[in-house]
Amino acid sequence: MISDILTGALRSGTSVMLASQGELLSERAGVINLGTEGSMLAGALGGFIVTVWTGNPWLGTLAGGLCGLLIAAIHAFLVLTCRANQLATGLTIMFFGMGMTSFFGRDFVSRQIVGFNPVPIPLLSDIPFIGGSSLITIR
Repeated sequence: MISDILTGALRSGTSVMLASQGELLSERAGVINLGTEGSMLAGALGGFIVTVWTGNPWLGTLAGGLCGLLIAAIHAFLVLTCRANQLATGLTIMFFGMGMTSFFGRDFVSRQIVGFNPVPIPLLSDIPFIGGSSLITIR
């Protein structure tokens, strides 16, 4: 029971943690990127669609990264080259990502994919109580 709660917390919190790490890095560089969520949504949709089409989660991961990169590059171009307002551009990118994924993702709502196989982490997988759960595996 408790291991299921911890597993869910780690799986749900990882994406938020990674986004906050990216935002922290961009703020240290002097750019406020409020479009991080839009980039993540575009990457998730691109990765899911490519995985559905090909059946290969590795290609889906690559496509997801490229889609997120493309949206982030649009933000970077607008802010750095066109000198657009960082806050307005970031919010626009976020809403663009939300709208784009809602529009293009509607045909994929009921689709399912086969993801990566769980990989046990050495030593940590042998810990009693939590070692046998999916808490100590990489998906």
